[in-house]
Amino acid sequence: MLKLSQKMNKNDKLLKAGAGTGEKDEFQMSKLDYDRCEIIRANVACLVDNKTSIITISCTDQDPLVAAILADTIQQRLQEYINKYKTKKSRNDVRYYKKLVGEALAGYKKAQAKYAAYADSNQDLTLQIYQSKVEELENDMQMKYNVYTQMMAQYQGAMAKLQESTPAYTVLQRPVMPYKASSTPRSLIVVAFFFLGFLLDAVWALLIAPHLPRTRLPKIPKMPDFSKMQLPKLNKPRDWFK
Repeated sequence: MLKLSQKMNKNDKLLKAGAGTGEKDEFQMSKLDYDRCEIIRANVACLVDNKTSIITISCTDQDPLVAAILADTIQQRLQEYINKYKTKKSRNDVRYYKKLVGEALAGYKKAQAKYAAYADSNQDLTLQIYQSKVEELENDMQMKYNVYTQMMAQYQGAMAKLQESTPAYTVLQRPVMPYKASSTPRSLIVVAFFFLGFLLDAVWALLIAPHLPRTRLPKIPKMPDFSKMQLPKLNKPRDWFK
């Protein structure tokens, strides 16, 4: 339990230290980054029409330029994600056949070099054993070449299939910075609240306040007038020095 609590405290310190740094972490996210993602997610809407395959992306923000940039970024990221999802198997096949083509080409080059070296060093010999060895190396080279051509054909077919499975996109309307607010303008909201406050004050003053019981405040006694008061006469001090 002690080791687990120490590990959790260490993770909390790391999260606090990296709060808002923008560093990518697939398993941990700071509270600040999480709140930012939630705000962006709440301001983004993506509607998909299954009949026409039209995707509509709308973004809302106080800054119109930020809204346009956000819509353009989401459009590009969405296209990349759809491409990766649709062509995942085709891309794996392309990588696989490309690896096989490289291995087949290396085997063919090796067999070709081995055949050429043996044929050049034994071209003046007429013994049957040497002729058989040359034919064996030639057949091996030809077999490696046939494997290479087959793998190349498979690779080209995988490339064609990848091109066929890649979806094509058409942007019907590019995201641009809007000059008109999609919601109620702030000035109208201020004016509406001003009239609402004025109306509530008028209702209170004319309809509610007159029917409320009035509370009488206690009378405050008047303060005496000190200017008319006669102060007592004080005896003169004795003159001790006479």
